[in-house]
Amino acid sequence: PPKKPRSGSRKVPAETITPGKTAQPEEEVAELNYKKEKFLSNEAQALNIKNLGKCRTFGAVCAGVGAGILKLGAFQGFLFFFFVFLLSNLILMFRLNFKAEPYFGKLSFVWGQGKLSGFMSFLLFWVLFHNLVHIYQGLFLFFVVRE
Repeated sequence: PPKKPRSGSRKVPAETITPGKTAQPEEEVAELNYKKEKFLSNEAQALNIKNLGKCRTFGAVCAGVGAGILKLGAFQGFLFFFFVFLLSNLILMFRLNFKAEPYFGKLSFVWGQGKLSGFMSFLLFWVLFHNLVHIYQGLFLFFVVRE
């Protein structure tokens, strides 16, 4: 449906309109500038940061399980963690159209927040699944074959 003209909108003389562009009244320009500015409530920003931390922890757990099952060594396991961390950040930035400021306030929250807690979860699950799959499997087979 066609838009209704606003009351009080200013008419622009035909000679000031450039070809290919439409004239916008000052009110519409001011409204567009208003929408471009950052307006984010503190509650929404805190919720976004909290959910980012949950995603980081889940990604670190999955990376730890994968590193343990793949029997990655010390240096390879750390590289695997940083690869998963980098990949998840790139996916997040892609989903945010590479503009994290409206959602988190600062770009540093996306790249720096929660690395240490995620790393501790990674380390726990890496050791746990490495032991469950590769060490205790041998003990299990020893007792089953023996009987």
